[in-house]
Amino acid sequence: MSRFRVSNVQSCLALQEELNRFFDEMEHAPPSEGVPWSTGLYFQPAMDALEEEGGYTLLVELPGVSLSDLELQMEGHSLVLSGDKKIPDELSRESFQLAESAYGPFRRVIHLPAHVDPDSIEARLTDGLLRITVRKLP
Repeated sequence: MSRFRVSNVQSCLALQEELNRFFDEMEHAPPSEGVPWSTGLYFQPAMDALEEEGGYTLLVELPGVSLSDLELQMEGHSLVLSGDKKIPDELSRESFQLAESAYGPFRRVIHLPAHVDPDSIEARLTDGLLRITVRKLP
């Protein structure tokens, strides 16, 4: 009986290693041509969320993204940030040997607490950092 269990554990570990390799290869693959949204292939930019006395500040890392490539919408109590991070024109897709930066469409859904004022949302993009502020309701 114990031999059977050890075999199952070894099989699971081997499968886990294979899946880790697969996702690692996908993560470091060269960026592809524009991927349609319907495929579900987009990335989520890194974000920090800070709570302050009067509201919340969200800091979203978007290096290389211009304001014209961003869209910010409210959907219920969720703030939806979407856009596209383009490969700079001076870089050739074929020249990539390693791609750790994410390119292509991105989408981030930020669930806000019910006690925020959706009309108070302000966003500012400076040096690749999107600063979103949301005030709490009085």
